[in-house]
Amino acid sequence: MHLGSRVIKLEAVTGNAQPGDPNRYIGRPVEGMEPHSYFLAQNIGKESIAIDLKTAEGQATLHRLIRELDVDVFCCNTVPSRYEQLRKAKPHLILAMGPDYPEVAGYDPIIQAQCGYMEVTGQQDGQPMMAGCRWSI
Repeated sequence: MHLGSRVIKLEAVTGNAQPGDPNRYIGRPVEGMEPHSYFLAQNIGKESIAIDLKTAEGQATLHRLIRELDVDVFCCNTVPSRYEQLRKAKPHLILAMGPDYPEVAGYDPIIQAQCGYMEVTGQQDGQPMMAGCRWSI
């Protein structure tokens, strides 16, 4: 599934009633599992850890993980311009979202909209719609 790679997903520590990746709460609940269907479809086989990146300690932990783990690619759901700091921890780090749109976050709906995929999904006379969803954006 991940072509032999170990995938570790970093989730935010928040003060919200629903902590972590907001996608954990989209879609239908899956019996016996905490995340909902939309999250599971995108994250099956991945490990998750939570770090509070708003603290100096959390940022230091992330830099240490990048330096000490065998990390070559860093995928992110935030704007790529924020990750220049990560290249200080490991200069050859590859950022999965490109520099063409440095202030655009790498969320699935944004990527689908940017590439025009939402225009061909859903009802012909309806609004653009994410693939695999029954609700429009």
